[in-house]
Amino acid sequence: MIYKVPLKNPQPDIEGFIKVLKGESIPAKGVVMEYLIDEEVRRKISTELLGLDWIKFSGERKEQEKYLKNYIEFWYRMGYDYVRFELNAGFTRKSRKAPDTALLSRGVREWAEEGKGAVTCWKDFENYRWPKAEEFDFFPYEFIGRNLPEGMGFFVSHGAGVLENVMQLMGYESLSYALYDDPELVRAVFDKVGQTIYEFYQYLVEIPNICAFFQGDDMGFKTATLLSPQVLREYVLPWHKRYAELAHRHGMLYLLHSCGNVEAIMDDLIEDVK
Repeated sequence: MIYKVPLKNPQPDIEGFIKVLKGESIPAKGVVMEYLIDEEVRRKISTELLGLDWIKFSGERKEQEKYLKNYIEFWYRMGYDYVRFELNAGFTRKSRKAPDTALLSRGVREWAEEGKGAVTCWKDFENYRWPKAEEFDFFPYEFIGRNLPEGMGFFVSHGAGVLENVMQLMGYESLSYALYDDPELVRAVFDKVGQTIYEFYQYLVEIPNICAFFQGDDMGFKTATLLSPQVLREYVLPWHKRYAELAHRHGMLYLLHSCGNVEAIMDDLIEDVK
């Protein structure tokens, strides 16, 4: 049978999907799975194929509801068994901007400063406005959890992982120097970021219909890990282990995406983080 998207009559089956992920059953159809779908792509598909009016995400509650209804409809009609959603707790960073020359352009591209970031010394650390999970507005997660189509699951994530947020806060270059010059500062930043994300997930586990944490944390590039395996084992992987344990205690999966070559820590991910 040939499936064409968008589907007229989607029949999501999150229970069957999870069984396939866990190796407990053979899929009866191709398993469709995405970590992230860029807004420009969703906008084109939503307006041209699904016939939806495009609503931008904003702080106004009614507009948020409209945006989230469209967001759910996209994942549903495109044949996914789950909706994945992420927001960042509020880690601000230095950034660079440049014109977006892609075919589906967002106008301006932005990426984190790789040299000297917002937190490079103890004074920066003390003056930085660290986000708090208890001050975060979890309404978007709650709305999705309450409004899933029958048969769909909900995969959640904090926007960017432990290593990604630390690299973006400190700058990849500054972090690399600090690992040698001031490891206590590095420890403090990792602990602050890691604990904030953990508390973020503590709120999420109370939301209905969540089946998995689907966290991303890019730890590698083409040929190796971005930092040495020893550094990742000391500062990064213990936090992922805590997130996995939290998910498992609540009957949820812990899925981890990472770009790049992470072969050097694959055994750690399988045997320790789990």
